[in-house]
Amino acid sequence: MPSRHSTTPAILALLAAGALLFWRGLDSGPIQAPELAKPSGRPCLEEASAMRARHMRLLHDWRDKAVREGQRIHTAPDGSKWRISLQGTCLSCHEKTSFCSPCHEKNAVEPSCWSCHARNETAGPKAAPDSGGKQDPQPKGGRP
Repeated sequence: MPSRHSTTPAILALLAAGALLFWRGLDSGPIQAPELAKPSGRPCLEEASAMRARHMRLLHDWRDKAVREGQRIHTAPDGSKWRISLQGTCLSCHEKTSFCSPCHEKNAVEPSCWSCHARNETAGPKAAPDSGGKQDPQPKGGRP
């Protein structure tokens, strides 16, 4: 059996290598934003720079509020009210194939949103699975 003193340097070296790999992964550089067409019409619920940096946090918060708390309205920083809905709010302006996918692909990100949402590649209201094919009765555009 090896002595305690002979294994300590090996363990320290492994910990140092793991820490180095971890810290290098944290600094993978800035997000590469491809040129995207801006949707026409109304403004987004937050500034583009804020959405670019925090849209996944916002969507996770929306999921928790809608599913776990039953809250369906989001109040934006400017005080405007928005319906909590990826498909009805976000995708009423931004199309997955021309807006979301180019940025995710350029940054090698595979979000899990599409496993449940936006099976149809176009924006707009979608039929709920238990609605008998009826469209979402709430208005397009994301405002409640």
